[in-house]
Amino acid sequence: MTTTSNRLIRALSGLAVAAVVLAACGGKSEADLTASGQKLMEAKDYTGAIIQFKSALQAKPDSGLLRLLLGKALLENGDAVSALVELQKAQELQVADNDVIPAMAQAMLLAGEDTKLLAQYGSAQLTDKQASADLWASLAAAYLLRGDEPRATALIARARLPVEPPVLPVERWLELMGHDKKVEAGRLRFVLMKKLGQAYVDADVPTDVLSRVLSAPDAHV
Repeated sequence: MTTTSNRLIRALSGLAVAAVVLAACGGKSEADLTASGQKLMEAKDYTGAIIQFKSALQAKPDSGLLRLLLGKALLENGDAVSALVELQKAQELQVADNDVIPAMAQAMLLAGEDTKLLAQYGSAQLTDKQASADLWASLAAAYLLRGDEPRATALIARARLPVEPPVLPVERWLELMGHDKKVEAGRLRFVLMKKLGQAYVDADVPTDVLSRVLSAPDAHV
């Protein structure tokens, strides 16, 4: 098969995929697409939510809310770099700091921009308690990456998060982990890092491996 034929097939395949997406979203208003995307987010179908938010943005590209929602969906789906792009646009569109900065901080952390995170938001003051706690948690993680444990510990305490985990049986830990928002179809999902700045979502960690890690003598230190 010639190179030209290959290119033609790829182009046609791309058009076919686009047609399927448009057919699925066709006839829906921007408000309908947004609501649909939010429901998919609640159901933890982040890929589906991303499609809905992107479709809604075609009708309303200057929506700060849609940029925020798309950024959060991308972040939950493990794409921190793309999430940052959308969250920065949301910020430019005057989305409230309480809504966008905590998500920005988490995305910057996962994208390997911990130094920039500390410089940009290290002294940020938010008015919402939960937003502040979320920001401080990300800043604490950034300080830990730099080896600054005292500052990290101070921020964790400021966020009123436990500095040391409670001593619980392994079975109880696994039960509690089962309530995490990333769980899908009963499977635990973890945001891991191949290296600094390259986060990915993994659902293939065997339960017996988790049990061994959690039961190790220094697991809760």
